[in-house]
Formats: sequence, C-alpha cells, structure tokens
Amino acid sequence: HSGERLRRAFLVAEIALALVLATAAGLMLRSLAAAEYTNPGFDPNHLLALSVVMSGSRYASPKGVRATPSELEFLHSALDHLRALPGVVSAGAATCPPLAGEGWDYFYSIVGKPAPTGRDADAEFSEVDPGYFSTLRAPLLAGREFTEADNAASEPVAIINEARARMGWPHSSPLGNQIRVGEPNGKGETYRIVGVVTDVRQDGLDVPQMPEAFFPLAQSTQGEAVFVVRAQGNPEALNTAATAAIHDADPDMPVRFHQMTGLAAASLAHRRFVTLLLTLFVALWVGLATLGVYGL
Repeated sequence: HSGERLRRAFLVAEIALALVLATAAGLMLRSLAAAEYTNPGFDPNHLLALSVVMSGSRYASPKGVRATPSELEFLHSALDHLRALPGVVSAGAATCPPLAGEGWDYFYSIVGKPAPTGRDADAEFSEVDPGYFSTLRAPLLAGREFTEADNAASEPVAIINEARARMGWPHSSPLGNQIRVGEPNGKGETYRIVGVVTDVRQDGLDVPQMPEAFFPLAQSTQGEAVFVVRAQGNPEALNTAATAAIHDADPDMPVRFHQMTGLAAASLAHRRFVTLLLTLFVALWVGLATLGVYGL
C-alpha cells in the first residue's frame, strides 16, 4: 500500500509540474507576441541611424554655453549633405535613436504643481532637431514641432510625449505650461511646452513607456548625436554615401550605423531567448513526465 501511494504521488507531481511549466511557457509566449505587436510610436521601415561623437578641442563646450557654434555648424552641414543624397526622403538628428535605450533620465517637476515623488519624479530626456519627428513619422498630437527659431537666444521650449501629458494633465492641455529639469527643490532650468508627440519607444518594445521630454538641439550642450535618415528603398544601401556625407562636414568624425528594424528586433532579443529556453525546457519536462506516467 505504501508503494502504491508513492507511485500515485509521483504521478500527481509529474502531471502538476508539467502543467505549471506549460502554463508559464504559454504566458511567456503570449507576452512575447504582445511585445512583437507593440506600436513603437514611429515607422522603423526604411530608416537608418548614424551615430557620431563630437569630441576634441573643436567641439569643446565653454561653461554656460548650451551648444557651441562648431557643434551646430557640423550638425547643420551634415544634415544638408544627407538630405541632398539621392534616395533620401528626409533626415533629422537627435542625441539618441529610439529603441536603443541610450537616453538620459533625471528629476523633473511641473512649475506651479507639487513636486512628484518616487518613480514619478523621474523622466527621460532627449534633444532633437526640427526635422526629427517628421523623419521618424512620429505623429504630433498637439501644438507644434521645433523650428530653426528655437535656438540658444530664444526661450527654452520642450515637446513632451503622450505618457507625460497623461500624467501631468489628464483633463487639460499641457501646452503653455512649464516643466523644470533638476532636483525637486525648485532649482533647475524651465522649459515651456509647445507640443505633444506620440509615445516613441526609447528603451525597447517590452519596457513600460516612461514620461519623456524633447528639447531643441540648438538649446542644449552636445557631445553625441544620431542622424536618422529615411530612405526610399533599402536603407543599408545608403551606408557608404551617408558616411561620406557626414565626412564632408568633418573628415575625422567616427560614424556608427544602426538600422531601426534591427534595433526593434534587438530590443526583444533577451525576451526571445528566455522564452525559447523555457519552451525547450517545458518540452523536455513534458516528454519525461509522459514517460514517467507510462512507466507507472
């Protein structure tokens, strides 16, 4: 009788563990499928990104200067050369490309409202040029995009994403309000909100969307930039020509390539690997459980 009870216990344990693992694998597959169909907030097809690092004495930023004339001159020259290439639909620039997880985050607050606490006190920030959102095909939901008039001599302005707008102004328009970037003690520079853009995924398709604010490139100190180029056809065909266009603006500038569809796939690579590993483990366990049940 004791042996029979032990066999029954093994039988129940094998089937129960197989069901638990199969359920877990099913949930992981469902989560992966949901992430695969997550809207990135822009059109990644036919889009190429080229990263550059502006270093050396030419691009040294004096204290108190938002963006040096040499940085702005290089950015404008490189964009002009990129836009003139055959097969290029449009081009823009930012401090980091979407989906790469290379943005910077810091404390922020809304002028005239109590300072947020905990996770709500943290937001992501990026600097972009006037052609960035149109090149990404990221819809502007309210207000205006940046223009060439948004420069170091004008009022600091910002465009916020949909998540930031929902959190700060769930029943009203954020346009015309101000946000402050800095410690939650009243210090830091203020920016007037002039637009609201759809949520552009910065950290990956499977990461919850954070509140984000975008500032004009001409109003921020630089160091790194990413040129985004929308091509008529295969964006990889523009690699050589795009590099040459940037080198026309600065022959010594190092260039690194990103393809947006590749960044989208890379953002889910870890989740795919874990899901595949769990699925293989479940298949092995179900096979062993089947043999065990048959043997009992």
